[in-house]
Amino acid sequence: MDGAELPMIYLARHGETAWSLTGQHTGLIDLPLTLVGESNAGKLGDALKSVTFTRVFSSPLRRAWRTCELAGFRSTVEMNHDLVEWDYGEYEGRRTVEIHKERPDWQLFRDGCPGGESPQQVAARADRVVDLVRSVSGNVLLFSSGHFLRMLAARWTGMDTIGAKSLMLSTASLSVLGYENRLAQPAIRLWNDTHHLLADNKPGKKGIMKTTSFNQQQFEQMKSHPGFIAALDQSGGSTPGALRLYGIKEGAWSNEDEMFAIVHEMRTRIITSPSFNGERIIAAILFENTMDREIQGRPTADYLWNVKQVVPFLKVDQGLAAEEDGVQLMKPMPALPALLAKAKAKHIFGTKMRSVIKQANAAGIKSIVNQQFALAGQIIAAGLLPIVEPEVDIDCHEKAKSEELLKAMILEKLNNLTAGQFVMLKLTLPEQDNFYSDLVSHPKVVRVVALSGGYSQEDADNRLRRNHGMVASFSRALLEGLSAQQSDAEFNVVLENSIQNIFEASNFKQTSIKEPDGITKRLDRDQKE
Repeated sequence: MDGAELPMIYLARHGETAWSLTGQHTGLIDLPLTLVGESNAGKLGDALKSVTFTRVFSSPLRRAWRTCELAGFRSTVEMNHDLVEWDYGEYEGRRTVEIHKERPDWQLFRDGCPGGESPQQVAARADRVVDLVRSVSGNVLLFSSGHFLRMLAARWTGMDTIGAKSLMLSTASLSVLGYENRLAQPAIRLWNDTHHLLADNKPGKKGIMKTTSFNQQQFEQMKSHPGFIAALDQSGGSTPGALRLYGIKEGAWSNEDEMFAIVHEMRTRIITSPSFNGERIIAAILFENTMDREIQGRPTADYLWNVKQVVPFLKVDQGLAAEEDGVQLMKPMPALPALLAKAKAKHIFGTKMRSVIKQANAAGIKSIVNQQFALAGQIIAAGLLPIVEPEVDIDCHEKAKSEELLKAMILEKLNNLTAGQFVMLKLTLPEQDNFYSDLVSHPKVVRVVALSGGYSQEDADNRLRRNHGMVASFSRALLEGLSAQQSDAEFNVVLENSIQNIFEASNFKQTSIKEPDGITKRLDRDQKE
């Protein structure tokens, strides 16, 4: 039998609640949807209109059945108690970061919750649901909550309970379980699709950017998914300093190869940490040496996307030239075409290149912008998304004036981009709050991200909270407090705290951005229950 003829099981996670916004574990407490949650439930229904279902089941918890009702299935739904969310017991209403302060190595899908359910108990409920839907000779639709649906997918495919930790789910997302070729081969056919939430995605309608060169799922994640970018792109010149902050002195290596091997161990430890995943980190910027290496037997870029759901970017500049006219341009890059071709072959999505403004010199800043956008054109032509990074030094005299000159020149370049050309911008947090709002809303800008620029994590987070629509792309601030001497449990707690703090600062206030046709779109934060 052809796979397309086999029945499919559609999984709908409920819409946003107050606790999903704050990252609190929401088990059996019966919270309502927010207004955004109700709106997104309706959009979920639009995405399901073309599918015929033999049976529809929902958790009896209000957030699930209300999502079901608003999606248009009130008349056909059957309540099933096995679909309720995990009973978190003593951890109800608490965030993972708070739990890790008491139990640094705690993992829900391995350890369960005191006073609540164990993974085996939730798996038993999931197994009963699997038996139920397999008994139906037709498509089935299930409305439930994030952690239960992740367990259900794991059990559907025969994974152990711990396997569910890698299956991230957004609120009001749509996933599909099915089969490969025959009923004896269960498979996941679609996972965590949220396209219906981004804009009207019907044929002939406007509102969603279409590109032919980019991986569309990665493009949409960069454009709209809540989170921030992890900058892990220290190159040869900055690597010794990064290792020193990590607690490794320069005498620990005897040549550059050994140094890069040590820094790759550090990056691997960060990337493989349980907290480092696409739930809060939308992308990671890599140095070429990191791209060329492997993590757990996979090429780094493939590991980031296929295991962690983090979009891979590559630093392509070769460092800074000497200061002239108050700025440092990028050094010449004669090997850029070859590097772009290699990046594309290794499944890199985009690039990043940095130059630095040290003085409010109009001629110098113009040179910076001209160089950045000339190279961005080459990168776009190679099928990659460029992050343009004209950093304004935080110690720059007349920093506000420099930012004013920079913004005007960037806007001029953006307005000259042609159809299908998009960029991202990575900018120093400005002196005037929300100064870059017109760049955030520009139709040619996929995202505006902020560099920490030498600010401490606390200072950078506070500044970021005041600049709505910008999200973090932090390096030093992200790695602050991490040490080679820490145990894995201690390391993971520090990293979890940093990730959560930067995530909250990046998504402190919801804002609106414009699609290419001028339609305003709301950026919704989605966090785990």
